[in-house]
Amino acid sequence: MPRHQCNSGYGTPPTPSSNHSNENIDHTKFLFEDIRNLYLSDRRSFFGDYEEAHKSEVNLSDAVVITSFKILLKYIYTGQINLGDLEGEEVFELLRISDYFGISNLKLPLHEYLKSTINVENSWSFLAMTRIYKYNELEVESLDFIENNALGVLQSENFLSLSPEALRDILIRDSFFANELDIFRAVCRWIKKHQNDLDHDTEMKVLSAVRYPLMSINEAEADVRLSNGDYLINDHFLDSEISSIQSAEL
Repeated sequence: MPRHQCNSGYGTPPTPSSNHSNENIDHTKFLFEDIRNLYLSDRRSFFGDYEEAHKSEVNLSDAVVITSFKILLKYIYTGQINLGDLEGEEVFELLRISDYFGISNLKLPLHEYLKSTINVENSWSFLAMTRIYKYNELEVESLDFIENNALGVLQSENFLSLSPEALRDILIRDSFFANELDIFRAVCRWIKKHQNDLDHDTEMKVLSAVRYPLMSINEAEADVRLSNGDYLINDHFLDSEISSIQSAEL
């Protein structure tokens, strides 16, 4: 159990800002280049290695969300986008289709804008989106933020949106430093939120990611025991974990 014991005040998050200096993109100087890419390049250079490069006709609905494609077209003809008008998922989709259609001038500012929007209240959803869209660099950024603001993100409402797999994946990371009691309390909140949908095996897998021997016996008796009634956690499991805490303190 390599995770270190940390003060519960570790990683107090900064106050998130809703204004981002890079939300307004103005690339009017790239207009001719982007239009040329759209209309004059051959299919292989435009679609890259995607299967559409070999089709005589492309159905956009198979490849893109139409609303995002309209935003991309507006950018191509005006060189401008106000990202502040878009939801986070829309920006991810815009980044995907910019890559898909080879609009290279747009990819970096979208990437930088997304990085600037990570905060305590959206970090878990942000992480999920990076994995859906397979953006490894943004996934690393979101994981760094989560690990540097551990207590804040554990206490956020957004934490409750995690899937069981993502929750366990985070908790077993040795680099996720937080007081183990705070982690246990957050897991209990998550279980209470999802208890009507959880099967026994999934609940046990999530609970087993908590490193109980890192707690003191006083914490275990005061919180872990009491959690049984509050969160419907298996009593035999808690007995076993408290025994491991007692053994660790001997």
